[in-house]
Amino acid sequence: MVDVISILDNLEIEYHLSGKNVSKGWVEIHCPFPYCSDPGHHCGINLQSAKFHCWVCGEKGTFQKLLSKGFDLPYREVKEIISEFSDDEIFVPQKEETEIIIRDILPKESTKDLPRIHEQYLLKRGFDPEVIKRKYHIRACYRTGDYAYRLIIPVIEEGIVVNFTARDVTNKQEVRYQSCPNEIALSPMKSCIYNIDTISQEKDIIICEGPFDVWRMGDNAIATMGTEFTSAQIALIARKQPRNAFVLFDRTAIGSAKKIAYSLNSICSTVEIISIDKKDPAELTEKEAEEIRKQLNV
Repeated sequence: MVDVISILDNLEIEYHLSGKNVSKGWVEIHCPFPYCSDPGHHCGINLQSAKFHCWVCGEKGTFQKLLSKGFDLPYREVKEIISEFSDDEIFVPQKEETEIIIRDILPKESTKDLPRIHEQYLLKRGFDPEVIKRKYHIRACYRTGDYAYRLIIPVIEEGIVVNFTARDVTNKQEVRYQSCPNEIALSPMKSCIYNIDTISQEKDIIICEGPFDVWRMGDNAIATMGTEFTSAQIALIARKQPRNAFVLFDRTAIGSAKKIAYSLNSICSTVEIISIDKKDPAELTEKEAEEIRKQLNV
């Protein structure tokens, strides 16, 4: 593991380990990238993975990228200092974005095989368990662990699981959704966009609230993981340079839908809020969802 704090001390880079914007397991520094609109202490570095993420401009990646591109340090110097303050061989010089994944953040009790109760839950909500498992890489926790009787829904960015949420399949637990703790996650949930890897550049997109909405709406659908959104999430969407955006939030969240539509106006050619008769997109039938997609030409 890379000793992030020792490297920051060695390079005399100012950092914060506590404060209102500092999550457990993270250290915050000023964002060194010149295009960041607010380069204050908004750039977080995960102390376990050593991956960084600026919550304002959305820049993210490996620690070596932060040092070499952000702080403009020579390749040789970056390689030497990471080697000096690391007990793992995680520096891979061939490609800047290539990194050895040394830790899996998913619960150790989770399994790719869905127990019957999990399958029945998906079927009752109108989803094919095999399709959802194959396409969205879901897992399940059964009787044991902190996530017992929950579907584990990974959030994947650039092929790496950076976070996850866990949905109760019994509808009896007090908390329906239980997310990965920030100290374990490689990226805080509100800096993630669910299903972002499947979006092609310069295509139309459908923006939903959560994973089940995405599963119903299909390809080119993404989720902000709740009605609230952050500038980091907007920055992630902006990188895909979407042509048109259709906001499909729950009918009770029209205020939030208007806010995100306003934030996307400068990014997309057109932004439209879509209203449906159902409470949320996940309640649509496959036929109803397909009809909406045809009308939107997505």
